[in-house]
Amino acid sequence: MLVCHHATPRVAGPELRAVADMIGQVVSLLLSSLGDAELYSERLKRLATIRALIDCLSAPLPLPAALAAATVDLLGLVDAAGAVVRLSGTPFCLGRTPPLAMANGALDLLLARAGSDVLALDNLGLRYPELAACISEGSGALLLPLTPDTDDAILWFRPELVNTVTWGGNPAEHATSDPVSGQLSPRASFAAWRETVSGRSAPWTEVDLAMAGELRGAVAAELAQRTKAELARLRHYDSLTGLPNRSMLLDRLADTQHAMGEDTSLLFLDLDRFKAVNDTMGHAAGDALLVEVAQRLLVAAGSGPLVVRIGGDEFVVLCRGLDQEAVAALGERIRQSIAAPFEIAGRSCHVSASIGIAVAGQSDDIDLIQAADMAMYAAKQHGGNRGMLFERSLYDRAAGEFDLDLDLRAAISSEDQLTLVYQPLFEIASGAKCLLGFEALLRWRHPLHGRISPKIFIPLAEKSGLIHPLGEWVLAKAVRQGRVLQQARPDVPLCLMVNVSASQLAVAGFCSNLVEVLRTEGFSPDSLCLEVTESILADAAVTQVLGEVRMLGMRVAIDDFGMGYSSLSYLRRLPVDVVKLDRSFLDDVNDNVCGADYIAALIALAHAARMKVVVEGIETQTQFDVTWTAGADVVQGLFVAPPLSAEAATQFAARPEPLFRTAGHAVSTPSRILAMRAIALFDGVLSGFFDGLPATASRLL
Repeated sequence: MLVCHHATPRVAGPELRAVADMIGQVVSLLLSSLGDAELYSERLKRLATIRALIDCLSAPLPLPAALAAATVDLLGLVDAAGAVVRLSGTPFCLGRTPPLAMANGALDLLLARAGSDVLALDNLGLRYPELAACISEGSGALLLPLTPDTDDAILWFRPELVNTVTWGGNPAEHATSDPVSGQLSPRASFAAWRETVSGRSAPWTEVDLAMAGELRGAVAAELAQRTKAELARLRHYDSLTGLPNRSMLLDRLADTQHAMGEDTSLLFLDLDRFKAVNDTMGHAAGDALLVEVAQRLLVAAGSGPLVVRIGGDEFVVLCRGLDQEAVAALGERIRQSIAAPFEIAGRSCHVSASIGIAVAGQSDDIDLIQAADMAMYAAKQHGGNRGMLFERSLYDRAAGEFDLDLDLRAAISSEDQLTLVYQPLFEIASGAKCLLGFEALLRWRHPLHGRISPKIFIPLAEKSGLIHPLGEWVLAKAVRQGRVLQQARPDVPLCLMVNVSASQLAVAGFCSNLVEVLRTEGFSPDSLCLEVTESILADAAVTQVLGEVRMLGMRVAIDDFGMGYSSLSYLRRLPVDVVKLDRSFLDDVNDNVCGADYIAALIALAHAARMKVVVEGIETQTQFDVTWTAGADVVQGLFVAPPLSAEAATQFAARPEPLFRTAGHAVSTPSRILAMRAIALFDGVLSGFFDGLPATASRLL
């Protein structure tokens, strides 16, 4: 606006008005051109700042660190004194700003009002009284939302700028004119009047807003680039250890497939006892251990091989240019490195590694990873903490197990290949051989391979999970036949013994399902005895289930006792009623007197713990005589009766008793003498156990 004053009244006629209008248009054009030129010049100056910012953002640093390193350029871009930046929900301040909590609150408030638009204010504290504390350091606020659908943003601040503004006249004093003379009153109505303005900052210019928009584009491009790089990193690298992952290993193997020669080899590692670390020290300690293992592998392998984390506690080392001897040496070096103690969370930690080694020229047409994995599994089966070279027999065995697993699944579905046989058990403690019951034994007749031993297919079923449907089928069928056997011999409370595995007992609802089977078949719980191997008694959860089984009226027997984990002192605390001695104790009773002494001692110990003793696997007259002499309660084996089909077992149960008395057999030494002689042999070992026995047990011995 152009304002002209004159000492005397003047009337602006049409000509004067036309001249003034022309002057105004010319000045307006000049000012507009000058403004555009200044804007363009200022944008050119700040483009250099944008380029410097982009260079900083593309540096190999986390984005917050990159922005912090570029603080001067970030603030200079919009001529700000400070800024609060929020990335991935985490705010941080740069330069001169209000306190972080207040600055972050201002960012939230403005984001809610601006949406995705750039927002500029020069009176933040005046506009929003709840942000009055921002006036001193942040009266001016320029908000730049960075990405849609997130709360990531930059909020620049300018401090309060206290200004004195000169006005033409005091707006509080209104001028009046005399209608006669035309004189103004008061005469100084247009005199200069000064006002102090506070609570505002220097205004944000059009260039400031434009530069903020330019920066948003640069940040968006960098975030996209970083996201792409991060996805690529995640695709090829393990997030915990930083090692290459399975994806990179497969890519590397694919790249070298055509050029792969006999100098390509692969080591497959699995940590022994790693689960114990997680269970006792926690998963955070387990993760820390994996990171340390990765570092040791890198050191042991050197710069040439590719060290990969497959997943969990499994690692792979891919080598080129090493012969078999050098690869074996590398495997031993790695084994020793892992076997050294680790310091995790202030505690010493020990693990070892099972290592499988596969060489391209010796693995036939089998995939290197698969071959090394098989060799690793074989090393673990041999006790772990060792390396093993792949052999073709490992693949043949695995392939055979795979085919057998499929056949077993089909057999369970069809039920025409699986049968139960029933081996009689005889009580001999009374001096007569009397039928006590039967043990249900599972048999599988394969349509191609004939009879397959339970020692082969039962472990396979446990490993594959087939033991659950298989075990349910066995229990239901055995209990149904057990009822038939009892009906064939109503004058004798025949018992039924059925084998169960640890994995069956670990299934939730095992006891309730078993009770339902007994109720459905009308079979009394006190006539059922579940057989378990002594190794599973070390599992507290399984032991608890066995306690529940006994509370329901059923009995529990330890099968193959003496070949597993149970200690003598532990024998008294086992939740079992019956001990079945492993048949291996009978192997040398014919020629070795100590063999009979061992059996007598074990039977005496079981009796002291209030348990019945079954000796299984009796195949000769001598074995039977030694067993009876040693004081066994029950016998089982081919010598006394072979396993029978369901029909034959029913007929056998209906035969009259007693079959014959044991008193007619020659007995060289009473069981009490044999037991005392065996105990004398082990007096030093067993003294601690007998010290804790009750008085009744001492009298028995």
